[in-house]
Amino acid sequence: MKNNRGLFNIGTVLAMNRSNDDEYGRQLLALNDTIDQYGLVLTVEQTKDLLDTRRRALNENHRVEIGVGAVIPLSKKFAQSSYLDAGNFADGMNVILEMFYYYKTETRDTIPDDDLIDMLYDWFEYKYHGDLELMQNDYFEKAGKTSVEENTEEYDELLDEQDS
Repeated sequence: MKNNRGLFNIGTVLAMNRSNDDEYGRQLLALNDTIDQYGLVLTVEQTKDLLDTRRRALNENHRVEIGVGAVIPLSKKFAQSSYLDAGNFADGMNVILEMFYYYKTETRDTIPDDDLIDMLYDWFEYKYHGDLELMQNDYFEKAGKTSVEENTEEYDELLDEQDS
């Protein structure tokens, strides 16, 4: 519900997202048509887990998002990974989704979603070689010790290494 200034109340937006969980779940299940080419599939339970992770990550990072958000583009990108398979795809996506929303907040939305998705993917593929635990540990350690600029500089250095 909009207030008298035409803005949505935060409680209303959160309630709208919860009431749309069935629709968001259908959107995620429809993603199977795209990711099946990589031998991947999301079950109903896995889509619920992803939506729970999304809701928790948004809450922890004090973010509001209308719609299913980054889950679909992240899943499409990471489905291409040589390190994710049917056995670890959904769990991996939960971890990556948390990282995504953390970085969105830390960068104050200065990195467009697609660029951040590419950055996380490149780190996962080329720096951490699919080791989610190492990526997560390193990421949280750096998140507490370095600035966003240093993390972005590191990404630029990684791209330079790939080009050579």
